[in-house]
Amino acid sequence: MSKKKCPDCREDFGSGDLFPLFEMNSLEFFVGGYLGTSHFIYIDGKRKNKVIRYAKTPGGMYVDLKHPKNEINLHPDIVLKEIPLTSEQWLAFIEELTSLEVACWKEKYYDNDICDGTQWKIVIKFPHSNKISKCGSNEYPPYWNKFIKIMKKYIDKNIG
Repeated sequence: MSKKKCPDCREDFGSGDLFPLFEMNSLEFFVGGYLGTSHFIYIDGKRKNKVIRYAKTPGGMYVDLKHPKNEINLHPDIVLKEIPLTSEQWLAFIEELTSLEVACWKEKYYDNDICDGTQWKIVIKFPHSNKISKCGSNEYPPYWNKFIKIMKKYIDKNIG
């Protein structure tokens, strides 16, 4: 697959196999940092009734959204939310994510001139151990703002 060019910023970005997102086993997303608020999203794609699990934590705290009853999630400063998705919402979510061509993003985006800024990571797992894994620190891929807008739309929270 040839390199792509972002229509917004005109930046070339990576190439890779396009995975059918509707086959995902899970999606994990994190954006935040050690000094500020962090946001976590987890979706179990194998679950019949789709639910987005969302957490907001202060000061770089970690949560385990795969296991919502884990003790680590019980800290009083952690905000947890589960958002059920209808079948129609799930299909719309998948279509919106697919339009961002996440599989084509470079693996890593780093601005080494900034310390202690904002880190992010997205991991989408598929059957047969296939996955899309992208991350960054203070630098972002094409369509980043659209990605954040999609996440905000479904979790109804201001992130990123």
